[in-house]
Order: sequence, then structure tokens, then C-alpha cells
Amino acid sequence: MGGLLPTLLFAGTLFLLPGGAVAGLAVWARWLVRQTSAPRVVQYVGYGFVLLGALPLVFGVGSGLDVALRAMAESTVGASHKARALAEGISEAMNCGAVGFLMTAVGGIWLGGCTWRWRPTARGRLLVCAALVALVACAVAVGGYLQAVPSDRHLNGAVHNVNAIRVAQEAFHAETGGYANVSRALAANESTDHFALYPQAPRETGTYAVDWGGPCPPSACNEAWGWAVLPVHLDGRVRFAYTTIAGRAGERPNAIVRIAGTQIAWPTPKSDWYLVTAVGDLDGNGRFTTVLATSWDSDLQIDRPAE
Repeated sequence: MGGLLPTLLFAGTLFLLPGGAVAGLAVWARWLVRQTSAPRVVQYVGYGFVLLGALPLVFGVGSGLDVALRAMAESTVGASHKARALAEGISEAMNCGAVGFLMTAVGGIWLGGCTWRWRPTARGRLLVCAALVALVACAVAVGGYLQAVPSDRHLNGAVHNVNAIRVAQEAFHAETGGYANVSRALAANESTDHFALYPQAPRETGTYAVDWGGPCPPSACNEAWGWAVLPVHLDGRVRFAYTTIAGRAGERPNAIVRIAGTQIAWPTPKSDWYLVTAVGDLDGNGRFTTVLATSWDSDLQIDRPAE
């Protein structure tokens, strides 16, 4: 709940700012024509920007709520899937709200120029308002970045690293005729086989970062198949930890991974195969995010804990 409240407050701010800006722009356009000698076309152009700002805001809130409410009403999906769908709905509404705020800002620049021309006595107040708007915009931008840092940046890095491991597995297969069975087990969410996670082993993954490329203890890696056999090149330190296992055609994987609360039923592969997982605790609260890749499916699957 500690991480959810700041997110909701930030999202609420992004919803309120565009709505307040659109209303203020409409009042400004009407005031300018009534209190100055500005032509009527100035008001019409201002109202045009009001409409351009309001439409994406209304559309974003409506479509975002539709996505979120549909997922919350679905009884056949897990809690993590509902939480992810809710986040996607909020994100869609926020993105449309940002577009509406941008159009409103353009309208504000238009009306500000007109006010500067036809109301010289208001120039000082215009400069003060412009400074305040710039400060608010900077605060929102910094807040959005800080909200994204603990989750999206590290998750995107994990997705990149999983794909790098997939490329390395294919290169190993091209050279040896088989995939590398590196890890003792396939780690996943709910603390499943976390003893095999690299490079954090034997520690649990958390909010700290570790350099890639160090030795892997025998408790985590097969002695003959350490991570050094795979040409994986990762830059910098990693927050997520990784496992990869492999097998021959006809051998069904013996690993437990749950996506959206449902355990995956592995097929019987018709060719040699590998699995890759990335596991990370983004908030240090003991709840884990899992990224899963398989050799028979080009798409990744991601399981995030419910808020």
C-alpha cells in the first residue's frame, strides 16, 4: 500500500491538471474578448484549443476506465492480471490526459500572446503565471520519472537481458548442437527455486544490484554448464537475477512457473528446448516479478505481483 498511494496521488494529479487547464483556458478566452479590444476570432481559436484539449482527456478517461473495469469484473483471471490491467487502464488515461494538457498548453501560448498584445497591463501577471506553469510541468515530469524508476526501468532491463540470454542460447546451439542446461533449477515467482538465481546466488534477489560475470556457486549452477559457457554480454549491474535450463526433444520441462496465478502446463517439445527466467523484487517487499522466455515461443510472459 505504501507504493500504491504515491502512484494514485500522482495519477490523480495528472487527471486534475488537464481538466483544470481546459476550464481555465475557456474562461481566459471569454475574458480576453470581453475585457479588451481583441477580435472575436481570438475567442474562437481559444475555444478550438479547449475542444482539442478536452477530447483526448474524455476519451482517455473513458477508455482507461473501460479497460480497468472489464478486467476487475472478470472472474476467471488472477489477481496479478487484474492489477496489471488496472495499471494499463490508468496508464492509457494518463497518456491521453498528457495529450490534452499539451494541446491546452499550446492554447495558453496563443492566448498569452494575444493578452500580451491587447492587455499590456497584464504582462507582469503573464510572466508570473508562465513561471508557475513551468514549475508545475517540471514537478510532474520529475514525479513521473521517479514513479517509473523503481519498476519500468528495471523491468525493461530484465526483458533486454532475457532476450540477450536467448540469443546466447541460440549461438551455443549452433556451435554444439544443443542448448546449455546452466541452472540447477528454473526459478520463478513465489520464491520457487530461488537458490538457482544468478548472479545473486546464494543471496536472495532484492533492491540491490550485482555485477554480471562472476562465478556461479555449484549450488546454483551445474558444474559442467556454468554461465561462462554462454556468450551473454550484459552492461553494468543487474537488479534481476536469472536462470536457464534446457532439454532434448520429447522431454517435458519439470519446472513450476505461474503467470497471473495459473501454473503453466508445458507442452512436450518436438525439438531441443530451453527456458529462461528473470526474477526480481522491485520494491524489496518479498513479492517477485517474473519474466519468462521459451525456445518455442517468441513472445515473453511477465508476471507482476498484485498491489
